[in-house]
Amino acid sequence: MKILLVAKYFYPIKGGIETVVYETAKCLKNLGNEVTVVTVGKKSKETINGINIIRTPALFSISGEPAAIGFFKEIMKLDFDICHLQAPNPFQNIMAVAACILKKKPWIVAYQSDIIRFSPIMKAVNWVYKNTIQRPIILKMAKKVLASSPPYLKGSSTLKGLKNTGVLQNSIKIRSVEKKEKQENNILFVGRIIYYKGIGYLVKSMKEVVEQVPSAKLTIVGNGNLRREMEKLSKDLKLENNIIFAGEVSEEELQDHYKNTDIFVFPSIYKS
Repeated sequence: MKILLVAKYFYPIKGGIETVVYETAKCLKNLGNEVTVVTVGKKSKETINGINIIRTPALFSISGEPAAIGFFKEIMKLDFDICHLQAPNPFQNIMAVAACILKKKPWIVAYQSDIIRFSPIMKAVNWVYKNTIQRPIILKMAKKVLASSPPYLKGSSTLKGLKNTGVLQNSIKIRSVEKKEKQENNILFVGRIIYYKGIGYLVKSMKEVVEQVPSAKLTIVGNGNLRREMEKLSKDLKLENNIIFAGEVSEEELQDHYKNTDIFVFPSIYKS
């Protein structure tokens, strides 16, 4: 089968959904499928691990969402049997679904999260998108909409009432995260250092943790626009010796962090 995957970003760019798409592409390729990925990036075509990758540049970005109009043109050129989308990626999904409709090709949607917007204007824009394009076209007309977990399927207002839903949970390589050796009081967070991940609450809570367990160590893996602010907060709380900001790390280094931790924390303040 010829499978097209559409993603906002793709390997070697790091991130949660980026990792999911890369692992999905490798798995589908190993099962004997012809896999092509269309993603945002400097215009290029390459092959990685047998996966055909087409990158097309974004003309502009709105609220962190790249608008790669070239997705439509590239997808119209391709021969594929089914298209696999990641949501939420508004611009990319609109372009991909428009091409699929014109080419009379089916698509499925891996629904990772609802769209989170904070400003009144963007909330209004999201409401229009959700009720005029996302639900009635991208989701309802999809062959299948696969939520990332049973609770998300049940709790998402965007997915509520859809008849074509299911669950496809993201996975990890269990064998690669077995503990290497005995550790004590090591805490780990992995993700972007941005507002809705709740890093501020995590850093502040470490003050109480350290008062009770002075040897406790928190390692924060990842970067984001709040990193400097969180580093300053840790210094203000006199936690420089208890909180390590590791930044972006390689896959091998990340596995070592998992192996050497006792507690994994994910203090997100939104279900996405």
